[in-house]
Amino acid sequence: MPHRYRCSARAARGPATVSTAVVTTGSLNARAIPDPYAGQILTTVSLGTVHVVVGKTSGEPLWVQINLPGGGTGWINAGYANVTNLSLVPVTYNNSGQPQPGGYVSGYVVNVYFLNVRTAPNPFVNNVITMIARNQTFQVVGKTSGEPLWIEIILPSGVRGWVNSDYTVVSNMAAVPVTYNNSGQQQTGVTGTVVNCYFLNVRSTPNPFIQNVLAVIARNQTFPVVGKNSTGTWYQINVNGVIGWVNGDFLYVSNPGALPVTF
Repeated sequence: MPHRYRCSARAARGPATVSTAVVTTGSLNARAIPDPYAGQILTTVSLGTVHVVVGKTSGEPLWVQINLPGGGTGWINAGYANVTNLSLVPVTYNNSGQPQPGGYVSGYVVNVYFLNVRTAPNPFVNNVITMIARNQTFQVVGKTSGEPLWIEIILPSGVRGWVNSDYTVVSNMAAVPVTYNNSGQQQTGVTGTVVNCYFLNVRSTPNPFIQNVLAVIARNQTFPVVGKNSTGTWYQINVNGVIGWVNGDFLYVSNPGALPVTF
């Protein structure tokens, strides 16, 4: 039965136990991967600052993956931090340099000086979000079903998009799920129709407070819906090959329960 997103109250929950890292040195590098020689420095974190820990290496030397103040995640050497509740933290990178199955898959740019990051795996439309430089690292979260092979990545800044895999090295391509087929539409079978407004912005991320508008769609237009955010308040849609996000208050979605969480 068609369903339109509606706001609903959520029951209050008690605070969850989390792992944190308190920096114990003056200035500590946070890197894209847990490697002091190959890991790109994303930022530095200061003495006494506290960070939520979301991952760890499988063995020694122990590194932990933390949420960075400006968004995204980075790796710090645990020898320079006091880490609480480490047993609660999942292993997201093993110390051979290959991610654990189902865990963090990384990649980096090769063969070109700059590589376009796009909203969809299509080089023939105007859908460039940003550019990344040679040797820059990123997280790999998806891939196309066949050739030409594109990969869906998340940059340290939190930007999510697609790059041509010919210009990358990926640590464990076999562990990357297919999130887009090469017919140009992701496979969910779910559609969404614009309601409650005359025009609706389609954005590169589910955030209305930054300059990230990719397109504008009109009332009563219908598009394939390919994903949703973790709270179910925004939907990811395919607008003629451009993948973007719209506020769920203005979209009538046929079957939101069938959608994968993609942000």
